[in-house]
Amino acid sequence: MKFIQRYKFPTYPKPDEIIKREYDADSPFEDNFISLKLRIPNADDSSKGGGGPKIMFDTPIEQVQQELEQIVDQIVKQSCNLPRPENTIARSDKMHLWDVQIDDEIVIKAKEKISETLRENLEVVSLAANVYDEFLFILKERERIEAFINKEPITREEFQKEIDMYQECINKITETMPFEIRMNMFLIKCSDINNALCDECEGLMKLILDKVESHVF
Repeated sequence: MKFIQRYKFPTYPKPDEIIKREYDADSPFEDNFISLKLRIPNADDSSKGGGGPKIMFDTPIEQVQQELEQIVDQIVKQSCNLPRPENTIARSDKMHLWDVQIDDEIVIKAKEKISETLRENLEVVSLAANVYDEFLFILKERERIEAFINKEPITREEFQKEIDMYQECINKITETMPFEIRMNMFLIKCSDINNALCDECEGLMKLILDKVESHVF
């Protein structure tokens, strides 16, 4: 429990604040020991609910908390049937240490404190997905671009405007978005989501350029 409680504080820095700190050589890094990843939704995710496209964690936040809480139960189970250390020196009537029960009051209170600390940290960690809000439009651009390239007529300026917009998005992602966010307890890896968003832009640009090749101005 002491290990997890190292990560309990009255307040926790939010992702935007952490990102700004990364550019300050005098600011300390947050301590963390668990890695999480951000990703764009796939077809299966889209079928599970509405609300428009959104950036997601590779492992849902709720599942992360559940899996970490289960570690406490595993530790308690592993404490059963531990041999008494004095048995290595002399035989004893009591061969094992006293078992710790999963419903022991001390265990229950420890789990409650651990759950609280995890929940507080994960509530702030969940905000990391919002760092990419300005790029969410990219995830629903394909339908618009398909309609755009099928309309007639299209001018050279219109083609160039669309290409420039996506190239600017790629530049902004590669130049300003973090490759990781070092939050309290959790390290959020962002390289995959950065690459995925850039790939989406490049795919849209390719749709436009393929149309340009067959277009007569």
